[in-house]
Amino acid sequence: MSMRLILLILALSATVYAKNQRKPQVAFLMRLDEANYKFTHDILKGFKTFSEGKYQVDLYSHQGDSKSIERAAKKIKEKKYDIVVGGETSKTAILVAEYIRDIPIISPTATSEKILDYTNLISLSSQDSKVSFKIISFLLGRIKKGERVCIFHNKSQPNTDESSKTIIDGLIERGVSKKSICVIDFFEGKKINAELMRSAIDNEVENMVVFSFEGDIRAVHNVLLHNGVHPTYIGGDSWGSNDKISKTFQAMDSNFKAIKYAYWDENKCATQRYRKICDLLSVKVKGKPNEFHAIGHDLAVFLNGFWDFSSGSIKGKNIDGMLTSSTFEILPSRHTVKDIFFYYFSNSQRKVIKL
Repeated sequence: MSMRLILLILALSATVYAKNQRKPQVAFLMRLDEANYKFTHDILKGFKTFSEGKYQVDLYSHQGDSKSIERAAKKIKEKKYDIVVGGETSKTAILVAEYIRDIPIISPTATSEKILDYTNLISLSSQDSKVSFKIISFLLGRIKKGERVCIFHNKSQPNTDESSKTIIDGLIERGVSKKSICVIDFFEGKKINAELMRSAIDNEVENMVVFSFEGDIRAVHNVLLHNGVHPTYIGGDSWGSNDKISKTFQAMDSNFKAIKYAYWDENKCATQRYRKICDLLSVKVKGKPNEFHAIGHDLAVFLNGFWDFSSGSIKGKNIDGMLTSSTFEILPSRHTVKDIFFYYFSNSQRKVIKL
């Protein structure tokens, strides 16, 4: 065998070895440049803490609009990543999937049923319908006691629109009169003031359902507070972290009461199995871990053990070891099956409750 042939074989072997040893390329596309989007950085911190050294992670930021997402998507497609982690809301996840069709996309927090229309898009969060059905049962119990319900229906986002519509329709289908439900239609850009909230104020509602975003619940609460109405607020993860609710709403309003869907049971950190994980997170994030750090951890668990980068598909059924759920499965329909948690905020405290 000639020396040239030996060198060629060695070179080819080195190339094959290098290819096999190549770290998977991950594009992390979220809203990262805005100070009020802290939760996206929390997800990233949690992910990096438990995936350090395993992947080549490149960060891309967008501004929540289609043009900025399209620009980022173009750069991502040019570099041919193995996977895209992106879409911190259902709307942005869907926009990412509109522009990236040939790379698997994992959204840690998208919840709309509409994401199921995109075959390369997977969410690690429960779809809105499961949460909404729990809320419907809870509200029926309140209505039977003679309490009034008002629903702030944000029609501008797929997840907020679906959640509100499911709750409204579900109550009516179960015999609640349309006249007994106060519905406030809202579109982004509309001012949230006493005029918009008039029906809730005049009816002095005991239950105010706000499946919308942090700025919206703040505005709704501010209007009702200044008009002497103190309902139990009902909403979800898009309000922000539990800690933020405690430090803002509860701190400024001694009458504040709320039931909020959240991603995890924070008491899990006190268990023997997860104490070390939470302690490491505490060191990395320089404080108490929140639900978005936990989501970042679970994203790492998912990619580290249950995602096959060579085929671009899930290689396991039941996923164990997550902070946000005792069991986890993505069905062939791509519906996500996992635990859901609700917190009750009252008297400056919060606790996990079952609905």
